[in-house]
Amino acid sequence: MRADGRATRLLGLPALQYLLHCLDVSYDSCRYLRFFTPLGRRPRTRRQLETLLFIHYHKIEKTLALAETPALFATSYLPTLLDLLDRWMERVGDPHAVAFKGACGALEAYRDRVGKRLAVEFPSLAAQIDRRLAAFSAAGAAGESGGTRCMTAAALQAALEAIDFERLVQSRRSVRNFSPAPVPDDVIVRAVRMAQQSPSDCNRQPWRLHVYTSPADKERVLRVQNGNLGFGHLAARVLLICADTRAYVTSGERHEPYLNCGMFAMTLIYALQAQGVASCCLNLSRYSFQDIAVRRACRIAAWELPAIMMAIGYPPAEFQVAVSARLPVDDVLSWRVL
Repeated sequence: MRADGRATRLLGLPALQYLLHCLDVSYDSCRYLRFFTPLGRRPRTRRQLETLLFIHYHKIEKTLALAETPALFATSYLPTLLDLLDRWMERVGDPHAVAFKGACGALEAYRDRVGKRLAVEFPSLAAQIDRRLAAFSAAGAAGESGGTRCMTAAALQAALEAIDFERLVQSRRSVRNFSPAPVPDDVIVRAVRMAQQSPSDCNRQPWRLHVYTSPADKERVLRVQNGNLGFGHLAARVLLICADTRAYVTSGERHEPYLNCGMFAMTLIYALQAQGVASCCLNLSRYSFQDIAVRRACRIAAWELPAIMMAIGYPPAEFQVAVSARLPVDDVLSWRVL
């Protein structure tokens, strides 16, 4: 304990904090430059192509979902999308992949919506789209996973009638006491399937979830996290949510991995809670040298960015939770008139 105290005091020295800040900035910058997928570069890997496909075809989906769709749009980036689809078939050759089928579906919806005007004003582009869609369809890339679909307010309301979301939210607590009961695989799979409905920028879905179950694996992973003392060993499973940094294309997106993982994590927490599984998020704020330790202990890919760790398990029959008082709404909410 005395050694830990000395280390804490040492890390708190202003000069050392400044040095660590500089090292951490350099560390993050090098990792970003190594793995991000710039828009102007010709991507070679499956993940890079997938990222750019999501970005470009989702532009079509978003525009088609507007209350008033422009009579003609997307002509500036359609050639890029077509080129990405061609490269996908050349390099990856998987016509059943979600990103590829989604792009084909978006193209079909686009062609249906603006086809006549496109054929008149951009006949060459229209012919290219028709040829690609015919070829991709022949390869088995049915485009039902892209484009738009109609929803009604009545159907949405009907789906919400049986849900008491406020009760679910108010009952959520960070639990630091778990029963010995194991959490089945299918419970986690179901929770992840629900969490995948979380929003992400351009539908890139960069999150990756690693599950650690054996006592040895849990001990190894929890050793590099400093907030699980006294209860981490009770968790049925330890989860690590990471972001695939190859899904980002500009430095303006450098904070998006944490944002996307945060939304995924919150949905995952509620999805687990709805099945009776308690959870406690574990802090992963870390210096660069600690980040290296996390990566080694958790054995994740170099391009993954560890964002959130979580202990989960079924709660015992009776247990204590922190009150964790919330600030008044007025401290959080601001009505602005500009």
